[in-house]
Amino acid sequence: RNLLIASATMALAASAMGAPAAAAPAGATLAIVHGIPGALVDVCVNGGVLRTDFRYGQKIVLDDALPAGRYKVVVKAAKNAKPCQGDTILKVKTTLDGTENLTAVAGFVKGAPGLRFFDHDAVLGAGPGPSAIIAAHASRAGKVDVFIASVVVPTAPTPTVPGVSRGSAAGAYVPAGQWSVWAAAPGTIKPIIGPNYKATKAGKINHYVAVGTDPSNYRFVFFRTALDD
Repeated sequence: RNLLIASATMALAASAMGAPAAAAPAGATLAIVHGIPGALVDVCVNGGVLRTDFRYGQKIVLDDALPAGRYKVVVKAAKNAKPCQGDTILKVKTTLDGTENLTAVAGFVKGAPGLRFFDHDAVLGAGPGPSAIIAAHASRAGKVDVFIASVVVPTAPTPTVPGVSRGSAAGAYVPAGQWSVWAAAPGTIKPIIGPNYKATKAGKINHYVAVGTDPSNYRFVFFRTALDD
């Protein structure tokens, strides 16, 4: 297995709001994960409504679906019958070239609502496939050891990637099959987030995004995206 740890907080290139280029081929992947407990929000893109009543632990996955162009993403407090008309919680502008593979997690950054971005390609690097797992740390838990293990777990497993900090991610190329993912305090094996048991599929990445503000609401948000060549 090719194992890498990569810093995942990215600065977005600022741009003026504009519509995506209609003729550009689809290709960029963006997954948006809701990581703020108790906040009911609307997600708005370029003045339109992408999702209403978006709740903690939910996700929006746009897999190979975003053409190159300029995007303004605004997260607003949800208001009954008035999508995207509530108070603004956070907003960001970005330009995509159609090749990105990103996860954006809405959570607390330096004590205030913000987005953390995880670049799938930077986390995994070049590898043989046929499938992969990425565990991204966007919770308020401190540094953790990440375990990516087959379902038949040995008595004393060793961390796949030790010492993963908030805003970073662990990645592994794995065979197709049943895998378990969890996070533990450094130097221990007892899960503080997870474990989650999911099958991997050829040509896919299994994503586990750790979110939450305290042990009572820590969780992994799970989804899959295409494993691009």
